[in-house]
Amino acid sequence: MTDFTRESPLTVTEDRPIEDALRDMVNAGVHALLVVRGDRVSGLVTAYDIQGDRPLSMLLTRSHALPYEIEVGHIMTPWERVAKLDWASVSTARIHDIARAFGSTTASHLVVVEDVERDGRFVRALISRRQLRRQLGLD
Repeated sequence: MTDFTRESPLTVTEDRPIEDALRDMVNAGVHALLVVRGDRVSGLVTAYDIQGDRPLSMLLTRSHALPYEIEVGHIMTPWERVAKLDWASVSTARIHDIARAFGSTTASHLVVVEDVERDGRFVRALISRRQLRRQLGLD
């Protein structure tokens, strides 16, 4: 788990070309970026999103789109559809609880959100399915 109280989250804007976002991921050694609009998180984009079927389907359905015109906002998972866990649950969870949470979704990453009394809700952490599987010796 990448805990954003210890590490700054890596973000990308919705209007960034997907090729640039992928390059940012490679340079940082990560497979996902939080997508922001202003000071709000608006979604999540992963390397799988960029290298998978989403850009191809855009090119097939929009005849005027060229690969370099596809922006993060076109293929990201919108915030309301991002798989999320609550920090209160995660902070007391065992590894099999997290694995079970991944078992109920096809998402490659789970976002952990925390409710703070005065400041409201914020993104606390990001959990990678790939990293979890690697640590469990499944990959």
